[in-house]
Amino acid sequence: MTGPAYRGAPDWGAKGIVFPEVDAAAGATRLVIVQPDGSGRQVPITLGSSFDISYPRWLP
Repeated sequence: MTGPAYRGAPDWGAKGIVFPEVDAAAGATRLVIVQPDGSGRQVPITLGSSFDISYPRWLP
C-alpha cells in the first residue's frame, strides 16, 4: 500500500490481513482487508476521521 494515508499495525490470519487506514486529507478512517499476499484490497467500512479503529483483529 502506498500513498499519503497513515496505516496502522496489521493483524493477519490464514485468510488475509486487516489494518486501519487514516486519510487526514479526506477526513476518513477506513478498515482495509487484503489477501495474505497483499492483493485484493477491500474496504468494507469507511468512517469519519473522529472514529478510532486503531487495533482491528483478524479472528478465525
